[in-house]
Amino acid sequence: MQWQNRDMGHAKTKAQRLLKVWSMLMREPEGVSVMDVQRTLDVDYSTAHRYLNELGAQNYQRGLWSLEPSADDVKLARAILKRARQYRHLETVHR
Repeated sequence: MQWQNRDMGHAKTKAQRLLKVWSMLMREPEGVSVMDVQRTLDVDYSTAHRYLNELGAQNYQRGLWSLEPSADDVKLARAILKRARQYRHLETVHR
């Protein structure tokens, strides 16, 4: 049972990191570098590279990775970021 909890914690952490990378990609239409992701998440270069691949980012010129978001992706990104800001605000207020 303990290993299941550890695996679920890892999955949650990975999901959080992927969401962070996705939000980086949505905020930077020109793209982000693997090193930007590596520094932001404090992970190995290969892990940062894998996360970009898992999210479907494309490696374009100058070593920048970006998404080609649809209109629905942009709406979803804005909604998620808005909700995250509200959640952080509530955490601050209730401390």
